[in-house]
Amino acid sequence: QGNGEISPSEAPVSQENEAVAELRPTPANLAGELSPTGPSENLSAEPTEQANRAILDTARVLIRPSQASQFNDAIAQARRIRPGEPLYEQAQQDIRRWSRVILDLAEGRAAEGNFAAAIAAAELVPLDRPDVYRLAQLRIGQWRQQQENRQILQQARNSLQAGQASSFHDAIAMVRKIPPAQPEYRS
Repeated sequence: QGNGEISPSEAPVSQENEAVAELRPTPANLAGELSPTGPSENLSAEPTEQANRAILDTARVLIRPSQASQFNDAIAQARRIRPGEPLYEQAQQDIRRWSRVILDLAEGRAAEGNFAAAIAAAELVPLDRPDVYRLAQLRIGQWRQQQENRQILQQARNSLQAGQASSFHDAIAMVRKIPPAQPEYRS
């Protein structure tokens, strides 16, 4: 783009230029107007490349790098472009990439020990992206087990009472509920 403008897909996430701000949904353009300056020249029921580009640009503007829910919102926006319409393949490519980013965000949260947030993010991975969805479901199962095992370990630690051998015996019995192959076993 030789005129110095930055496209919405290239714009820094922390800044919105005027062109991107114009693509934000408003009651007027949701009602059928495709630009803030007036209705589209093409009033046919057939979506145009310009209309679909506006949909994708709006989807891209929704994204913030650390918010899985905003990637999910962007996916919902991009899904408005139907098979056979202009930019459909680009929308599908974006959806695939954003689905993987959602899982990456979830994995980052799990690595920080925030399993509840990791699970919530991974649950946003779309079902129609089977490769990423299966991996997300696998990770959710692992994180739930890890979360449960950490709770068992915490209960065992909390049950310890100095000078009472039975409390140590009870804590050991609690910890033995964690099978050797599961997360947190070595803890």
